[in-house]
Amino acid sequence: MNLTNNWCSPIFMGLNQAPITVMIENYRSGLIWNLFMSHPDVRAEIKK
Repeated sequence: MNLTNNWCSPIFMGLNQAPITVMIENYRSGLIWNLFMSHPDVRAEIKK
């Protein structure tokens, strides 16, 4: 979108939809949370 030139792109991009699918999978199986928590740096920071 460019208000100066009165232009709006005809292409629609659903950039906000990708995080939704990740959140659904995390709710469904806990996969994302488990992968995140298995990282050594994350575990070290939690211990601190």
